[in-house]
Amino acid sequence: MEEQISKLGIFIDRLEHRRDNETLQCTTNKVVLFLKDLFDAFSSFYNEYQTQVAQLTKTIKEMTPIPPQQQIENVKVANSLSQDDFVELKKFTQKQSYKVLYTGDVPTTKRFNEIVGGHTNVSLVVTTKENITFGCHSTKLKTPNSIRDNDFDVENDKGFFAFTLNNSRSVPPTKFTKKDVSYTVARFASNNETMLVEAEGFFKLATGEGTSMLAKDFAENYDDKTGCGSNLFVLKDGCDVFDAKRLDIIEWK
Repeated sequence: MEEQISKLGIFIDRLEHRRDNETLQCTTNKVVLFLKDLFDAFSSFYNEYQTQVAQLTKTIKEMTPIPPQQQIENVKVANSLSQDDFVELKKFTQKQSYKVLYTGDVPTTKRFNEIVGGHTNVSLVVTTKENITFGCHSTKLKTPNSIRDNDFDVENDKGFFAFTLNNSRSVPPTKFTKKDVSYTVARFASNNETMLVEAEGFFKLATGEGTSMLAKDFAENYDDKTGCGSNLFVLKDGCDVFDAKRLDIIEWK
């Protein structure tokens, strides 16, 4: 297209300087002026067209989901929480001193209840097999003496929040406050063979493969400004299950 416009401009220049005789000069001038106006109008239209195409292309790229392979490359691989992770958690909790109560494979429900029972200001940090890291923080965990399955033993916890530390969407570590803190954390009875804990409106953590779940309405329950919703915690959009490879339980003072 640019080549054709250039050739048309050269043709008009040649025609403008061509004067075979005085009789044709007037007609030639009219033709030249007409063609020049046409050329200017077409050039303006073409330039505007190029600008609009460039803007549209940019918009489409911004809206296009990150390819799965690129998402995998965006996820940092780690076998334990890094010092950077603890720096971010300190910012989230506004605490400086911490104690790692547990780090390792997802424990049994009985063991989990033994670990967290009686502790407050506890962060539960989940790392999936895709090395995506997220979790929640509770300031009001209770001693699990009479926990029934899916008992919301933590209520009205104004200090509760969710967070992402590592994800496939290039979103930096982010803290999410819960819109309604009437119910926040539910633990399961120690004799439950699968389920450990639920962060209300966020995730349920289980020991079996493919049994841990994400709430698809995460963005409705939390102050989520990323625009990703629950897709922030998985590689594939729309997936509502995950496999946890590690759990870190941290108490803050």
